[in-house]
Amino acid sequence: MENKLSSANSVTLDLLRIIAATCVLVGHLFSFFNVTIFKDETWFPYIQSLAVNVFFVLSGFLTDNSLRRKSKEYTYREFMLDRFCRIFSFLLPCLMLVILLDIIGIYLNPGMYVFYDTFHWKTLLKNATLMPILDFVPLGSARPLWTLYIEWSLYICYGFYYLVCKRKYEEKQLKIIHLLIFVVLCWSYRLRSNIVQVMAFTLGVVINHIYKSVRIKRVKLTFAIAMGSFILSALYFRDAYSYPVVYMIAVLILLVLVLGEKRELNINHKLRDVLHVLSGITYPLYLTHYTIIVFVINNNLLRNKSFNFWGSMIISIVVAGVLHWFLKDMGRKISMLFH
Repeated sequence: MENKLSSANSVTLDLLRIIAATCVLVGHLFSFFNVTIFKDETWFPYIQSLAVNVFFVLSGFLTDNSLRRKSKEYTYREFMLDRFCRIFSFLLPCLMLVILLDIIGIYLNPGMYVFYDTFHWKTLLKNATLMPILDFVPLGSARPLWTLYIEWSLYICYGFYYLVCKRKYEEKQLKIIHLLIFVVLCWSYRLRSNIVQVMAFTLGVVINHIYKSVRIKRVKLTFAIAMGSFILSALYFRDAYSYPVVYMIAVLILLVLVLGEKRELNINHKLRDVLHVLSGITYPLYLTHYTIIVFVINNNLLRNKSFNFWGSMIISIVVAGVLHWFLKDMGRKISMLFH
């Protein structure tokens, strides 16, 4: 296929997801336990927020890459069904885990719980449906879910643009109603209020369009300049969601993909499978780690700061692994029911 990934880039994308998810987990641990210079934005942006930018760039790249490889018979309905099964097959069980741990935490130590304002059925409805009902607020301690809401809205809007508006335009059948629906979708999900994440996603789309044609003569020098520019912009702005920082993250990802485009890896199948599994674990890890950290800290579960730090990390990874094991085929099975 024209837009098929090289083996090197396939591995690279898995590694980027694993590294980004690890940064989110470790970054939150640094902030909760008030350790290292990455505990706040005094010297450097939150590394968990930098990782969120990476996820949005990768999402734009992979979404566009997938759509460009689909046949002309592939419809917007099929696209949304595929995305729905992938997102909600993990989201709903993870929300149940969040509710369980938050209820237990409230029972054990009600004074330590600080998410009462968002722990009720209305917020649960918003989180379980990801519908544009007023402003989205994460349920209880599931704070990272704000990014999933934006991700879902980008799928809805970009999928409609690519599979409806773009196709209708190419077929000379584009009508005002199609554009109006697209505008209403973008407005209802308030993409204008999340311009940084939209920018990161869009940069990912752009990368997918250009990375195969980009040529780099002095690879090491170019990458060193890009990395230096990223570090300097991060140190200067100290805000992961500033435009220059997001832009430099996208440039670095572009360069990595350009380097991997012409390379084929003879990687051991077992190692490749391990990377693929670890990459799959990143989604449930992202959804549940914050709640687990809050639960461990609020209840001093392991009776020691150091044990709580490492215990939170290990428990989060193990729980994510278990969730992935039981739910990895759920999305595909649900999708098959509707196809």
